Amino acid sequence: MNTNQPSPTPLSSAEMIRHRDQVVSSLAATADSLSGSLRRRLMRLADYLAFCDRIESVLGQPMLLEIYLGLREKNDPTQRDIDEVVQRAVTRAWQQRFTGTPWWSSLLYPAMILGISGLVLIGACWLVVPVFERMFDEFGLLLPLPTVAIIGLSHWILSPWLYLAGLLLAACVFAFVWMISGNERRADTPPKWLGSAFDSTRKVWADWAWHLSLLLQSGQPESTAIAIAGSATGRRWLRSGSAAWADRVHRGEQPFAGITHFRGQSCHLLSSAFDLDASTDDKAAMLRGVAEVYWDRDRLRSRWQLGWLSPLMVVSVGFIVWFILIALFMPLINLISGLS
Repeated sequence: MNTNQPSPTPLSSAEMIRHRDQVVSSLAATADSLSGSLRRRLMRLADYLAFCDRIESVLGQPMLLEIYLGLREKNDPTQRDIDEVVQRAVTRAWQQRFTGTPWWSSLLYPAMILGISGLVLIGACWLVVPVFERMFDEFGLLLPLPTVAIIGLSHWILSPWLYLAGLLLAACVFAFVWMISGNERRADTPPKWLGSAFDSTRKVWADWAWHLSLLLQSGQPESTAIAIAGSATGRRWLRSGSAAWADRVHRGEQPFAGITHFRGQSCHLLSSAFDLDASTDDKAAMLRGVAEVYWDRDRLRSRWQLGWLSPLMVVSVGFIVWFILIALFMPLINLISGLS
């Protein structure tokens, strides 16, 4: 490989400030054409960039970094060029963030089944179980354990304290979410694109590798790029790991030497990307390929896992109905058997 290839010139604060206002305007215009969480993230990103005056503030945001790398390829870009670069970065970020079918759409049908089963259980405990309970008391029957359990559940559901506790819990959750969202609405706080709490380990690896490839393209030294990519993620294990790997690279060592798996995921692809004989461009290209492979695998894994939820919910509804019928009719069957 060509080890004498010069590294890219690092992005400077002057480059960032030169096109800052146009990029902010393009981000805001793109956000206005969207809806949902992506629109909110873009608006926050535009507000954040408007207050940035140092390139270090951009390096931790992969979308901004991708935009400025795209602008570097154009000589004296016009507003139309900036809009095209922003639109391309937003499209790629959307595909990266929501690989395949969104998880909430896959959970819609199982959630409906679960809600129906809950309503069936509550309706039975409100309307059916009290009638059987009075009948059992009149006959003086010795109740089996399933019947005692369903009657106890009915008493618990009919208790007003349950609904009071539910309202209190909902109020606490709403207040917590409001406090967090209020802190995130600050203009000087960037949106978190990487390492969401709902992301799998493989998805976090892919985001980290993609961000690292952009940092290498921007001219950052390898150890510095690893440290920045680690600090930008929302996962503590990846931040601490990135600090250790950056220290290894600084000492001239291979960062993943001797490591075959990390948090249950194979590291051989990342180890190949950090070949000490590879040029910076080759390493960046390898890391982009690793990110795309991990995104594809995460999409397939998510489809497989969510595919089991629908039949599981159907079985759950059947079990709830079966348990209620068995629990209510067992004493009657014992009574009829005794009379015969």
